[in-house]
Amino acid sequence: MSLTETMLLGAVTALSGAVGVLWRALVLARREADRDRREASRLIFALLGLRNGKTGEKIPPTASTPDRPLFGEAQQHAIRALNGDTERLLREYLSVPPT
Repeated sequence: MSLTETMLLGAVTALSGAVGVLWRALVLARREADRDRREASRLIFALLGLRNGKTGEKIPPTASTPDRPLFGEAQQHAIRALNGDTERLLREYLSVPPT
């Protein structure tokens, strides 16, 4: 084997190792992000449940389960709740005569 072939084989091996390390880092980062999204979803649903309990509103139907909370759905419910609260605050503000 010539020197060029040996260097090429070493470069390919090093590149393969680097790709393997980067792939593993990506998998770990993705797993951590999924765990964070599940925890965030649980917290959002818990806060919405407390909010609905205090306001006496009915809890909206959801496809999420405690074992498999859906982050996108949790975000949508939270945005709707915040928009509803903002609208309610504006209505209350506008219903009071100006000082």
